[in-house]
Amino acid sequence: MAQPYQNPTDRRIRQNIANGSPGRMPYSWFYFNLVKNVSKEKTFHSCQIPEKLSASLIEASTQPGDVVFIPFGGSGAEISVCLRNGRHFIAAEIDPVYYQMILDRIAREGAIDRKYRLIERIRERKRDGTGAVNQASQLRLVQEHAEVVYQASPED
Repeated sequence: MAQPYQNPTDRRIRQNIANGSPGRMPYSWFYFNLVKNVSKEKTFHSCQIPEKLSASLIEASTQPGDVVFIPFGGSGAEISVCLRNGRHFIAAEIDPVYYQMILDRIAREGAIDRKYRLIERIRERKRDGTGAVNQASQLRLVQEHAEVVYQASPED
């Protein structure tokens, strides 16, 4: 999987591009910005991996039509990458809130619904006058949403 050249204006690089080179071999390290609270891809998931990182790993290790196993579905970023790149997937998620977010992302072809975006939750709290979302109030938001999505079975 070729990475884009970092300096496409360099004379040698321009020659490579003119000869049809799509980019260079990947470096032996990755550099990705964290998914910050104000990022448009940030959901209220507490440990979200950058989607570009997931895409790099999935695209480098699979071909279109392959099956990707995703043991921790989380915010659904890897599933979204699979949907966009023609990969099948088997995913698991134990948390009912995140499971519902994943189902909604699949229905929206990978797009994140506004109700799952952390920045929207923060703006909503500020409009309500309750202030920024701290960890305790973020947990309450997750629990409130979980009660709507998840109903315990008699065995629970």
